[in-house]
Amino acid sequence: MTKPAIDTSFIIARVKLMLTKPTECWPTIAAETRTSKELVTSLVLPLSAMGALSAFLAVQVYVPSIFRPSILWGVINVGWTVAATV
Repeated sequence: MTKPAIDTSFIIARVKLMLTKPTECWPTIAAETRTSKELVTSLVLPLSAMGALSAFLAVQVYVPSIFRPSILWGVINVGWTVAATV
């Protein structure tokens, strides 16, 4: 069985621990055995992509059409946001 590209259970567990018990989370982070590259690809990029996509969808759904930027602008913005986190 192959390992999934993005381990959602790891992301959910880490975010939940950071939000609910931040003082207990830091020793867990200090004992982390993953490399920086693995942490960026398994945690940072998925979280930044979720934030960028959420912002894009919010603008497309809730901003009145006269003020709404184009879909192309939204796609470019998502790309820039994700690229800026790395």
